[in-house]
Amino acid sequence: MFASWFMPKTQGVVIHFSPSATGKITSSEGQGYTIDDHQAIIDASGLGQEVKLTLPEAPIKVSPWLPKNG
Repeated sequence: MFASWFMPKTQGVVIHFSPSATGKITSSEGQGYTIDDHQAIIDASGLGQEVKLTLPEAPIKVSPWLPKNG
């Protein structure tokens, strides 16, 4: 009954970078993801099965992206 509240659906990841990070994340399919406010949101539904991401520098952390319903 409350499973969706306790286990929300993850739609992707948020990649967090240092304040000095510049550039963008690029996928092997040519898609670019902008780093805004030291983080980038990657929507997993838009990625193919074998896609690889190239990061401009090592991330500080990677966390689940839980989009707000509404």
